[in-house]
Amino acid sequence: MPHLNNCSRFADCTDKEEGYECKCKPDYHDQNPSNPGTNCKFIINECLAENLNDCDKRAECIDTIDGYECKCKAPYVDQMPQNPGRVCRYD
Repeated sequence: MPHLNNCSRFADCTDKEEGYECKCKPDYHDQNPSNPGTNCKFIINECLAENLNDCDKRAECIDTIDGYECKCKAPYVDQMPQNPGRVCRYD
């Protein structure tokens, strides 16, 4: 049986009076908001485990949609501004 909608397999499809609506499931990010629920990508939180990020242990890991960012915690100072939060030293 052919698909009756273009929702991603990682989206929920809701019948509407005129057509349907796709919405990415929890833990999935909508990669194409102009066409919701058609391209859903699993969100990996690299900050949950040390082996998933390379932040200095004195840095805060900040999860983002496309990866993560690192930021040195006070009173530590970033020693590599071109690659933030990877080398934090007390100054």
